[in-house]
Amino acid sequence: MMKRSLIILTCLATAFLFTSINADENIEEQFETRYQTWKESESYSTAKVMSHAGPLFTCSEFKEITNLGLPALPYIVRKMERDSSEGYLWKAIEVIAKFKIYREYDRENKKVIFPDFPELELYDNLYLFWWQEGYKRTPQLFDELYSRWKQSKHANNEESEKIYQRMINLGIPVIPYMMREIEKGDSGLVPAVSYLTDGEISEETSPTECIRWWNENKEKWTIKFDDNELNDNKK
Repeated sequence: MMKRSLIILTCLATAFLFTSINADENIEEQFETRYQTWKESESYSTAKVMSHAGPLFTCSEFKEITNLGLPALPYIVRKMERDSSEGYLWKAIEVIAKFKIYREYDRENKKVIFPDFPELELYDNLYLFWWQEGYKRTPQLFDELYSRWKQSKHANNEESEKIYQRMINLGIPVIPYMMREIEKGDSGLVPAVSYLTDGEISEETSPTECIRWWNENKEKWTIKFDDNELNDNKK
């Protein structure tokens, strides 16, 4: 009886592993198919000719790429790493990861700067840098912004809102650090988590329920940055 149980468990584990591998391959295949459809679309051709990317990011073909969600990010990044001409894909990273790089205009030097990543220049591949290195600064940036937000909440509503938005713009990787403060009872961050998770939790969710939800769903909302090296053996 025990031997039979072990065989069943082994078969189930093998089936689960096979399903997981197939799921990854399926995402890669779907991304490649949707990516090629996007590149062959009229919106893509028009954007290349007119040097105006707006329609490129609002067309249905592009939305089909971003609808793949977090699992598609490593494949999007790998495409950008292999071909520098695929710069338009930065927008897919922004949409899926909900990360928006903060920028300011340096009037003295007459150029755009990136205070969170001062080593960057305007024409660097900003989102590729974020994927490879920049995301590691998320906990530090959140702690700094969160401290400033708490201080500004009672003094300057406009400044408080700007800082709050900057916390949100750190993207999905900031969720664990927001959860840390929510677990301490800060319900003010719940609406931010609601936005970052596409409304999976309500803005009115209590901190206790929010943490319970997170413990059950954190795997789904964790970006696996190490996957930018996945399938190296296929290179």
